[in-house]
Amino acid sequence: MALLHPVLYFIGETLGIRLTTASESGAFLACIPVVSLAAPALILQKKPGSRQLAGILVTLLGVLITVLAVEAAASLSPAGYAFLLMAVLAYALYSVLVEKADGYSSEEITFVMLLAGAAMFGTLAVAQACAGGGLGLLLSLPLRDARFLTAILYQGVGCSVLAFFLSNVAIARIGVNRTSSFIGVSTVVSILAGMLLLGEGFSAMQMLGAAVILVGVYAANASGMPEG
Repeated sequence: MALLHPVLYFIGETLGIRLTTASESGAFLACIPVVSLAAPALILQKKPGSRQLAGILVTLLGVLITVLAVEAAASLSPAGYAFLLMAVLAYALYSVLVEKADGYSSEEITFVMLLAGAAMFGTLAVAQACAGGGLGLLLSLPLRDARFLTAILYQGVGCSVLAFFLSNVAIARIGVNRTSSFIGVSTVVSILAGMLLLGEGFSAMQMLGAAVILVGVYAANASGMPEG
């Protein structure tokens, strides 16, 4: 599970985004809820309800509208597409394994995920710094640059520890299918953060896409819907 996420997922996402355009990577990553829906149906034999399937497809449509509202461009990068596909599949399989790992607590699962990520990416960072003769700079940078330290703490504590833990708790309590429907909400949050914090524009198409996403998430989690 930890090999799939964060190791393979973040390698695929980071390299995929670097090698493709924003619209392409956004479209690929928007497919995570759909692939996460198919994975438990194939592996765990847990088929989603019709309303749940409809809600996730509506969420996917909203994300695609939002992504394509920005100028769409094609990189035609087979390597980039392969890395993004790896990220999508890694996340879907990770979600299935979290649901199967009912013998472990969310705290234990999160700990192993973070340990694997720290070991993998910490080793790569140190190796890269040693190869470039910048190990001292790497180790001292958090103490020399307050903005870098703030960013690292936000990524490490907020986006890793807290986010992974809450994701694992959600999958354990409401299942892969319903949890994956919320992935689209991150697109809405990104738009709002860009508008409020970075002063970016908010077009009518983005507004439409955000509304469609929220409708899809509500439909996938509406009261009385069978859990996935």
